[in-house]
Amino acid sequence: MKNIFIFFILFIILHGCKTKPGTVSLNCEMYKTGKYIINYKPRNTVIEIDRQKMTQTEYDRNTDTLFGAQITWTGPCEYELKKTFRSKKTVKDSAAKGNMIIEPNNPPPYKVRIMSGTPDYYVYQIETPGSTQLHTDTAWVVKQK
Repeated sequence: MKNIFIFFILFIILHGCKTKPGTVSLNCEMYKTGKYIINYKPRNTVIEIDRQKMTQTEYDRNTDTLFGAQITWTGPCEYELKKTFRSKKTVKDSAAKGNMIIEPNNPPPYKVRIMSGTPDYYVYQIETPGSTQLHTDTAWVVKQK
């Protein structure tokens, strides 16, 4: 009886460790740099993202606002995003520097987790500072020509 119990426990442990058919482990390295587009429905706008491993700029087409942020990767597919500045003019406008607003020292970070993805897009979940609500959206990869 004892051997049957041990066999049963081993079976459960080994069976639970098997990878399910069709699942692929997520490699988020491909999302750490690049250009992305988000169709942000709550504000009815499109956001263009240009990300390097440790920095990111976001351009909101609806409000004509440019945001800058620092990225701290906290896991293979998780990072914190701290806004560093915003400007009411586009980056292409030389007057943008005069309209730049520097964020206060040590602003609370947005917490982002990449949940799934392909070479064409990734699905992420973001937690806004001061809120426990999570927002899930898709960032589409902008293909370089």
